[in-house]
Amino acid sequence: MKGVRQRALQALLREHGQMTVRQLAESLKVSEATIRRDLRELSGASGIERMHGGVTFSNDSEPPVIARRRQNAEIKMALARRAAEEIYLGATIFIGSGSTMTCLAECLRGDLELTVITNAHNIASELAATTGINIVMTGGAFRKGEMSLIGPITESSLRQLPFEVAFISAQGLSADLGLSNAFAPEATTDRVVVELAPRLVVVAEAYKLGRAAPISIGAASAVDLLVTDAEPENEELRQLQSLGVSVVHP
Repeated sequence: MKGVRQRALQALLREHGQMTVRQLAESLKVSEATIRRDLRELSGASGIERMHGGVTFSNDSEPPVIARRRQNAEIKMALARRAAEEIYLGATIFIGSGSTMTCLAECLRGDLELTVITNAHNIASELAATTGINIVMTGGAFRKGEMSLIGPITESSLRQLPFEVAFISAQGLSADLGLSNAFAPEATTDRVVVELAPRLVVVAEAYKLGRAAPISIGAASAVDLLVTDAEPENEELRQLQSLGVSVVHP
């Protein structure tokens, strides 16, 4: 019976992405103590991760953000430099997690007198020595591989921290299916950023256009500006532009 219950538990997490211990116990009609024992046995298996406020399932196969920073490094830095041109003196901006966003942080100048809100520990560390940049970090549960803060605490923080422009990346961007990511709790946090951003700048390598990760974080029409290395004749790019998405290249 235990094996059947644990498989059912995993199926619930795959379906919902994130659930509390209480929700799992109610769904499986067992005690919370039983669920906690199951989670201890399943810890680290099949994508299950414990975090403050609940349990998550990840089908995210991406390597850690530090490793991804070295992949296509020249393209990412060129995109980041172009994105940085959109930042004006005295702005309050949000920078999301990810390797391309790490490159963006490396491009920021202290003489712009910025306030940078971020949920990414590595981005805050990158900017820590830059005079003239104020750093505000959200709270939240720490996702080690991405070095990001995610979950309900992060989302609550974001709602209390107004910003003028948000810079994010995504695993996929499609005119039909919008922005998407793979890891459910991170995607939920990203969705709040998309919802709150007065201006949304997405920085994406060409291969991400037309691609769809499992979880939507917003419609393509929510994107105000796309910074990409995709060729102008790219059909997906044309479809995005027909939705009102402005496009610039490095």
